[in-house]
Amino acid sequence: MELNYIYKAEMPSPKNQTLEVSKLNISWIWDRTIQTTI
Repeated sequence: MELNYIYKAEMPSPKNQTLEVSKLNISWIWDRTIQTTI
């Protein structure tokens, strides 16, 4: 959950939209991986 907060904190920067999207994808994949592992 902490990773999501970090990504959300960095989100309000319109210059790096593609970077934000990749971060969101990484966090989503990370969450899925944790759920699958547990």
